[in-house]
Amino acid sequence: MALGNNKERHLIGILPIVGYAIVAMSFVDFASVLFPLQLQNPDWELKTISTFAFVEQIWAFLIGLGFIFTRYFQENQGDIRSVELFFLRFIRWFILIMAIALLLMIPLVLLDTHRLLSFFNGQISTQKNNALKQVSQLETSLAKGDNPDQVRSFAKALNFPPEVLNLPAPELQNIIKTNIADAKTKITQGAAQTQKQQSINTWKSSVKSIIGIIITSLTSIIIWLKIGKAFK
Repeated sequence: MALGNNKERHLIGILPIVGYAIVAMSFVDFASVLFPLQLQNPDWELKTISTFAFVEQIWAFLIGLGFIFTRYFQENQGDIRSVELFFLRFIRWFILIMAIALLLMIPLVLLDTHRLLSFFNGQISTQKNNALKQVSQLETSLAKGDNPDQVRSFAKALNFPPEVLNLPAPELQNIIKTNIADAKTKITQGAAQTQKQQSINTWKSSVKSIIGIIITSLTSIIIWLKIGKAFK
């Protein structure tokens, strides 16, 4: 039994080593995400806060801490040095500060989402207006084009099939006008649909990040309380 317990202690002793390695790599990951800083860039800030940055990596950090604290469940704790105790006490308060900082990032997520959508909507509106302007210029040129050859050149530019190109000029001109009107409608509807889809995708990602932040923060606070009881 004593031999078995000794082997078990040696096996459990591996966990803190793995835990310290995970915690060290987590700090490296945090640094790689944070630097270079791109403050006032809503896209970078959202990605940094999102589940693809801090929220996911924090779970590896917490798992590493769990491995480290398995040492406190061993019967013989004589090998725990004072420097390690100081580090663990520091980590405990770091967890609390991290949890509070994450919760304070929720308003930033909402603000950056609004800023990012405003930027995207501005880009889409500019593209829509430029496309409508080109169509309007074509429509104006067509209205001035009394020459049948000019009308047919417009039709060729719109990639009409040969059977349409062979129609009389007045009939061909009416078909071009109808296609121009349809093009305006499609441009407007396409821009509105793109803005709607962009808004759904961005808010979906932001809400996921907020939920992850809340769960991670609450978990971190509970761990902070549990570690505090272990030190009493």
